[in-house]
Amino acid sequence: MIASSSDGGSTWQLKHQSRGGEVLLNIAFVNDKVGHAAGTGGRLLTTTDGGKSWKMHNAGESVWMFSFADASNGIAVIGGNRDVPSGLTWGGPTLMDGPVKLTHDGGDHWQDITALTSNELRPFTLVLAVAALDSSHYLMIRRQSQIEDAFVVTQDAGKSWELVHMQNDATNRVLARWLFVHQGEVWAFGMELVHRDTSGGYGVPLTLHSRDGETWVHGCMEYAVPMSSAAAIHRAATCGMGPLKRCMGNANSIGHFLRTAR
Repeated sequence: MIASSSDGGSTWQLKHQSRGGEVLLNIAFVNDKVGHAAGTGGRLLTTTDGGKSWKMHNAGESVWMFSFADASNGIAVIGGNRDVPSGLTWGGPTLMDGPVKLTHDGGDHWQDITALTSNELRPFTLVLAVAALDSSHYLMIRRQSQIEDAFVVTQDAGKSWELVHMQNDATNRVLARWLFVHQGEVWAFGMELVHRDTSGGYGVPLTLHSRDGETWVHGCMEYAVPMSSAAAIHRAATCGMGPLKRCMGNANSIGHFLRTAR
């Protein structure tokens, strides 16, 4: 079921329901008109009219995570397991071991990423997050168990992929866990271990920003953006930390609230 509210959640209007259908796990909008919802059993729904009507697609297997840059171009984790044990004692993201695929026709067809079987990328078997910036730029956070997490990035619509290592040296270690896309740019959130060369160091909240998925910088944004609830929570946790100043800029809450259910 998909329901929409335009009064802050006081009342809801049913927009889509399939009795006895699959479970929708995630919903996201690219802009005011284009949105997607997906879940178990290969169920993928798309809208181009702000959620008034939804078109159904079949991805074959459960869609655990997705990101679309527009109505046509997207990336998703399809199939496999979505609750692989992480071994973390702090609240980390869901780990998935399913294949990551691309679509360029709105979800009617999905293509495998053969580069993930290369000698360089094959050890990174687990997926933490995916993001579509535009029709050419996509990225993932992938994990090589017990070794490292890294960004895996393409700038040519998936023809080639590059491994971008996160900082891990004697002083600092970056542990990006979540991705948030807005207007073709991407932010990564997580934790950073700082001052490791001084009494072992300590952890602080992390925010990184990139325009292409390859070059990342710490710092605040130059303008306000609408944020997902997870990003808004992270902003609240990271702001107000004095000299660190590794936080998002002003956050706006705009548009409709939407929810999914069975």
